[in-house]
Amino acid sequence: MQVESTITLEDEVNSVEYSNDGSMIACCVGNNVYIYSAATNQQIKKLEGHTDTVITAIFSQDDKYVLSGGDDKTVRVWDVKTGAAIQTIEGHTDSVYLILYNPDFSCFATASEDKTVKLWNAQTYGLINTFKGHNSGVFSVSFSQNGEQMASGSGDGKIKLWNVQSGDQLKTIDAHTRTVVGLQISKDNATIVSGSGDMIELFVIFYYLISYNKLQWRFCFMEIW
Repeated sequence: MQVESTITLEDEVNSVEYSNDGSMIACCVGNNVYIYSAATNQQIKKLEGHTDTVITAIFSQDDKYVLSGGDDKTVRVWDVKTGAAIQTIEGHTDSVYLILYNPDFSCFATASEDKTVKLWNAQTYGLINTFKGHNSGVFSVSFSQNGEQMASGSGDGKIKLWNVQSGDQLKTIDAHTRTVVGLQISKDNATIVSGSGDMIELFVIFYYLISYNKLQWRFCFMEIW
């Protein structure tokens, strides 16, 4: 593997995200989001408006909009073509660490240091539900392929499984001793893989057992150190 090209930015890069068609890259740098052409590395737009560090950004399904969030506790919706902010979404009381669309892009989740995950309507940007239960900030979220379940990982090392429609908490898994920085539900809804500073673990959860609030078993398949 070799480096094809390099984009040099003026400050620390907090996250990067490809557009869904692969033609653009969103880079969160300082209080701004920079949009670059993936083909030429040329800057397309600089999205300015956040009042503190931007941590996360994601493209809408049609790549016409970018959603971004960070330390100013807001989520901002940007028109990629004009660079204008068309919506400011408020509701979290602390930093927004992650924005994630569900599989059909009908809604999106935001994870925050305020210990909650919020679900928002992707068309109206109205709040659908708030998922409370974590005892620490939430850093990672994943939806099941059918969008009916959601997993969230927090700074206390725990993973929680949720029923998306009802908001009910289905299960708490004592997964790690450190922050769950990443997790993913498999496409067959059979497993959850989670990553932390202590290890990477694979939780084997049979799909039909999720609704019955039961964890079948778990095992660690790779240690980082």
